[in-house]
Amino acid sequence: MLIKEQETTDNQTITKQECFKLSVNFSAPEWAKGAIMYQIFPDRFCRNKSIEIPEIPGRRPITDWSEKVPLGPNEAGEWNTEFYGGNLLGIIEKLDYIQSFYVSIIYLNPICWGQSNHLYDTTDYTKVDPFLGNKEHLKRLCQEMHKRGMKLILDGVFNHTGNRSIYFDQYGEHGDKGAYNNPNSPYKNFYRQTWHNGTKYYNFWWGHKTLPECDTLSEYTRP
Repeated sequence: MLIKEQETTDNQTITKQECFKLSVNFSAPEWAKGAIMYQIFPDRFCRNKSIEIPEIPGRRPITDWSEKVPLGPNEAGEWNTEFYGGNLLGIIEKLDYIQSFYVSIIYLNPICWGQSNHLYDTTDYTKVDPFLGNKEHLKRLCQEMHKRGMKLILDGVFNHTGNRSIYFDQYGEHGDKGAYNNPNSPYKNFYRQTWHNGTKYYNFWWGHKTLPECDTLSEYTRP
């Protein structure tokens, strides 16, 4: 069968995003082979009301779980600022239910402290997002899953962070160590930059100004 030229991808048309793969020499562990995996978007799964939702600027908590999901940006032009309050304790409540249809692996969307409800714009990799709970809640989730012979996989987002992260800190909300405003920042080598007309510019994932790209080729380690 002949393949039309325009239907192929070669070195002239492949994009950087297509090149970003972490599957080289990938080998699935034995416990994952043939297993049923259940993916959870924590904010929208189950809310345990014992966790008090803190006030965080830029977030709009939705108190009515049945309220229709907003589509599009808010009045300020910001996307994904609505939080329904699902959390890690809510997931623990539903473990028996999840296991009842033979799930043995749970895959969680990002849980690190982030900016938007999807949490792909990381603010701090060392903290659980306060709307989801804390490290003790994460530890308890792991313990309860292991009692049931289940495995937990966390989505790690290392290709980019949020622009309001402690590492980039575009608006100076975390002191003076952020890479955006401090040329001597301990995180300056974390991010990709491109020279243009003698000036360096930060690269952003698919052009989204809230998602500065990390330099995945950098050998620089955390300070």
